[in-house]
Amino acid sequence: MDISRQSIIYWHADDLGLSPGITQSIEACFDVINSVSVIVNGTDVSGAVDAIQAYDKKHPENPMRVGLHLNFIEGAALSGKSVICPTGVFEKDFIAFWQFAFKNRRDKIGFCDAIYAETLHQIQAFEKAFGVTPTVVDSHQHMHMIPVVATGVAQACARAGIFHIRIPDDCMWIRSPIVNTGKYGLLKLLAHKTQHIWEQYGITNPAQFFGVLSTGTANTDIYMPVLQRWQYTELFANTSPLEILFHPGKAHPGEYEIWHNRPNLWRYYTHPQRDREATALRHCAKSIQYATK
Repeated sequence: MDISRQSIIYWHADDLGLSPGITQSIEACFDVINSVSVIVNGTDVSGAVDAIQAYDKKHPENPMRVGLHLNFIEGAALSGKSVICPTGVFEKDFIAFWQFAFKNRRDKIGFCDAIYAETLHQIQAFEKAFGVTPTVVDSHQHMHMIPVVATGVAQACARAGIFHIRIPDDCMWIRSPIVNTGKYGLLKLLAHKTQHIWEQYGITNPAQFFGVLSTGTANTDIYMPVLQRWQYTELFANTSPLEILFHPGKAHPGEYEIWHNRPNLWRYYTHPQRDREATALRHCAKSIQYATK
């Protein structure tokens, strides 16, 4: 496939810095990845910094696009104990955060303030680690798409001078397992519900996106048709960047202790699908001539 040099594909991996194993397996894909997002309350932030610095030193003409992967799902809260993290360690999931949307006004304000504080702390941790403010933000398990979370995130990003955020609204439809179809529908609805929040703070989505419908099933057979369709649609005509999400980060067997009380996360980070996504990423990227910023 010959994609115009005016177009940009971001081959993106989330979760850099979450653990040494995950960082190392993502770094092993740096020959094809050109975009990552970092979890700054992970256990291997220093490894993430070293990996990015080594890459940029080798490729000064095309440095890695590095964003902040906001994490309200696991690990220590950098802002300490709060309504979003009563023990100081994140343990709640998407549904638990969603429930705050139905609380009274006072509780929602307190929740939003806690999200704002934690987001600022994570932005500051990124700045301390990398020496720059992240140019783009996304979040672990797309938590920033919950409207009450989006408000706190948008306020913090605007204060920090960050005006690009990922909107995980797949730009194309593919046949997908029912769980992914439901997730796709929910995130598309939330993209609509949160649009006014991002606009209020001058925050935009810097790229077209694909990666929700392929969750847990990502392989070459899924991604190549998407890339081909993108090439020949109006998305290609307006040369808007395309961000394709992969999760090649795989934890080492010896890292069980990090997730010993979160078995679902442990299964995810050690699942063979992580290897399959790395293979799909490598095959797709090497099959396409693409441009990078």
